[in-house]
Amino acid sequence: MPHGFWANVTNQRSMLDKIGKELGIKKVLSLQQKFCLIFRQEEDWYAQSRLEVAKRGAQGLFRIHDTLCQALQHAYPEFTWDASKFSEVERQSPGFWSDVKNQRELMDKIGKDLGIKQVHPAQF
Repeated sequence: MPHGFWANVTNQRSMLDKIGKELGIKKVLSLQQKFCLIFRQEEDWYAQSRLEVAKRGAQGLFRIHDTLCQALQHAYPEFTWDASKFSEVERQSPGFWSDVKNQRELMDKIGKDLGIKQVHPAQF
């Protein structure tokens, strides 16, 4: 890849589109296209690993992003990615749990699952 290739989000998205096709992931349609045609492709990505994507030619992508989730969030910002749905291996990627956003998303999900509506700081 030419110098600076991975710094360009268009290149990141193009490579992830290509790899997604190889992995059988539904095509991501842009928001400029008819909204009703957008597939919920992010569900297909949750089963994939950083290692599998890297093996298919995206090693350089992970010099910029620590996790597959971060790479997908950057390349496809129109989707809301749930970091807790990625495979166990992906969640153990370097830096995953040190990211407060990932910690918060997990706690919000657990709270929702348990029916917790509000936490009062004084309870801690």
